[in-house]
Amino acid sequence: MESKKKLVIKRELNSSFFLFIFTNKVIIFVLNNAITKAVQCNIVKKALLIFVIFSIFFGCKKDNPTSPENSGIETVIIGSKIWATKNLNVDHYSNGDPIPEVKDSATWANLKTGAWCYYNNDPALGAIYGKLYNFHAMIDPRGLAPEGFRVATYLDWMDFINLICYEKSTRQNWYACRIPDIIDPSKKYWIYDYVSIHNNPVQLSNPFGFSALPSGYRGFDSSKFYGMNKQAAWWAPYIDGDATYCKIIGIFDPFVIMALPYSNILGVSVRCIKN
Repeated sequence: MESKKKLVIKRELNSSFFLFIFTNKVIIFVLNNAITKAVQCNIVKKALLIFVIFSIFFGCKKDNPTSPENSGIETVIIGSKIWATKNLNVDHYSNGDPIPEVKDSATWANLKTGAWCYYNNDPALGAIYGKLYNFHAMIDPRGLAPEGFRVATYLDWMDFINLICYEKSTRQNWYACRIPDIIDPSKKYWIYDYVSIHNNPVQLSNPFGFSALPSGYRGFDSSKFYGMNKQAAWWAPYIDGDATYCKIIGIFDPFVIMALPYSNILGVSVRCIKN
């Protein structure tokens, strides 16, 4: 009787042992499978992370000044500065506040705040030449330039002129320049035959990449617009301490750029420089 009990106990122990071994194997299998999946998942995550980093680093363009960037603004290096290649065409300040469009000439003439218009109040022309701004928009503390840019100042323009002009004109603040080097090379907009000026052959290459367009300007009487297809002008604010004086840079002749003080009633184009 006692031997039978021992046999039953031994069988129960053996069964428990085998059950324990089997259970442990199942647990180990499940854990091992879970760990393997976790590791695989982690590997996949790491691989995806590496792929994303690789794509960002190699797939995205770096700060190439000739590529569209910063709100779609194309830029070019001229001297030590990075210039926008097109005139400004925004209708809001840097903080998002709107800049009003003013078409009426009497209203424009009496403005004490910023405003813009299209040449001849024609939006189709704005798509090509950008907007014309009054000087109040230029000096508004909210800022006119898009993020990452600033409006080109008088000193910026003088650096530009010193690069492209070969001598100072006999007239004060006029500079003799090779204008074909900075105008749009397509010949679709300028009426001057820059390929042959005064019977002198000129290569229209736009080597500086500035691509100036004859955007014209809104005149002193504010009721008329002048210079489309013939002239270009840009605001060049001259900053002296806390004061900002209004000057413009203008192409009014096939060989000359001028830098003169002008009335803040004018509506003039704007070029920006990258910060």
